[in-house]
Amino acid sequence: MRLIAEEPTLNMRSRNNVFGQLLDSAAGYDEHDLPKLAPFGTPYLTVVFPHPDWGLKAGDYASDYRPNRETRGRGLPAANWRFEIRTDTAGRVVQLRWEGPKDVLDRSELLDEDTGARYKVKHPRYIEDGIPVTMTTPVRHFTWRYTGDPSVR
Repeated sequence: MRLIAEEPTLNMRSRNNVFGQLLDSAAGYDEHDLPKLAPFGTPYLTVVFPHPDWGLKAGDYASDYRPNRETRGRGLPAANWRFEIRTDTAGRVVQLRWEGPKDVLDRSELLDEDTGARYKVKHPRYIEDGIPVTMTTPVRHFTWRYTGDPSVR
């Protein structure tokens, strides 16, 4: 899956934010988890997968992969990914979009942790346009929930 955050009036975009499941990934840090570089100036817009729980590898990441214990298909087992949208100035309206396989989108939901809003990410309007996110603070918190493949349970 790919997350894209855009602020078109300032021509800012953060699109190198990927997550998912791979056969050779580990729970926690592994070689597929790439550190996110800190913004080099202002204005800025970035998406990060924060991992303060990764001990010596604690920090912000541009990618977050988890193990896929099944070789038969994509997207096993169920999992959650926390991520944040960050900007230097509160008050901006950012468009959050995503790209990914239909079978994963069909079994996923996005939770805005700050407002409690839930989005069925498979909705065609959301796939096309994403959702507007008003940056009421410089950091907004989200969780992507994937329910897993029902045929494997």
